[in-house]
Amino acid sequence: MSKAEELANLLEHTHNLILHGAPGTGKTHLAKDIASFMHYQKNYEDLTDEEKEHIKEYIGFVQFHPSYDYTDFVEGLRPVNDCTGGQIGFERKDGVFKKFCERALHDFFISESSAEDLLDKFKKELQTTKEIEVKSIRSPLIFSTYISQGKISVKSSSGNQYSVSDFDIKHYLETQQYDKSHDTYAPGIGQYILDNYSNGVINSKSENKKPFVFIIDEINRGEMSKIFGELFFSIDPGYRGKAGLIQTQYQNLISENNIFYNGFYVPENVYIIGTMNDIDRNVESMDFAFRRRFTFKEIKSTDTQQDILAGLDDSIRDDAIRRMNSLNDEISNIEGLSSAYHIGGAYFLKLKELDNDFEKLWEYHLEGLLREYLRGMEDIDSKVEQLKDAYDCQKNEENF
Repeated sequence: MSKAEELANLLEHTHNLILHGAPGTGKTHLAKDIASFMHYQKNYEDLTDEEKEHIKEYIGFVQFHPSYDYTDFVEGLRPVNDCTGGQIGFERKDGVFKKFCERALHDFFISESSAEDLLDKFKKELQTTKEIEVKSIRSPLIFSTYISQGKISVKSSSGNQYSVSDFDIKHYLETQQYDKSHDTYAPGIGQYILDNYSNGVINSKSENKKPFVFIIDEINRGEMSKIFGELFFSIDPGYRGKAGLIQTQYQNLISENNIFYNGFYVPENVYIIGTMNDIDRNVESMDFAFRRRFTFKEIKSTDTQQDILAGLDDSIRDDAIRRMNSLNDEISNIEGLSSAYHIGGAYFLKLKELDNDFEKLWEYHLEGLLREYLRGMEDIDSKVEQLKDAYDCQKNEENF
């Protein structure tokens, strides 16, 4: 089982996963592989061009930073030009995560065949019971529905009779939205069908519930409480779906035809992957209430080494692996450092841009990084020399 497949299985059970470890271990790329495995049972790079294009619909991506906030992630007021008098106003806009959840929820509910099946069940009940009372979702009115000449018809409180379009009913079943151009009675009938036949879910077959994977790169660089707000509750794996319904800070501004009009929740088919580097100074500042909602999985440099370095020329790949392992072993031997400071395989991929020159890789990319790791320690120069010897595999050659 590949690393991506192993973690895909884990994510399916936990819903929230954070990949952490040393820099350059390919955590962000691995997150894409996990999403790919959940759809196609293979790594992202192994997908066809058509599959890569298709899977874009099911992957969301954002990178957190210190100034990122709730209005970017969930929703907030944004300036808009009224295009008439040149006046600037403000309008509620969904953030990137809420938009992603709306797409996922539509896919979770949308299934043409399922909507058709539910509508057929309702028609059969009408044929048996002759008449069913349905409450309008636009007003307090209750109206009667029945079958007339094979079509669904309604009788209003005033006694007027109307025929209702199957198309409009299915539109509501598939989207849980309506606009003023659609039949007045169709949303009420659609909601009755959802409430009585679907248990809140149109797609009853698990294969129809396509996974939507939202990747948050450098998740620890954002201020969690400022970004997530009341979503701390709804992202909890135990409160996916309507069980985690919350009222957002701008709930009173949401229009009645919005899919989240009654409150926001994270759909059951949404999975979250965060990535972060262990050496970042702000890891420990993450709110424990947030951290306990995620499963943490360390990605070591050796976990992704083979996959990452497969992109190097055959003539230098073994040498790159030997140097990388030797350097990382020596890093662990220096007091104050650990596996969190290991050099990931992504750094060695830079050899392709450096004509496979290991000395240039050290000079241009590795030495400066290692000196930053050693900042504040005594005798930095000798420690850097010690690490350079390990990189050149001199210690191993001497032992041999």
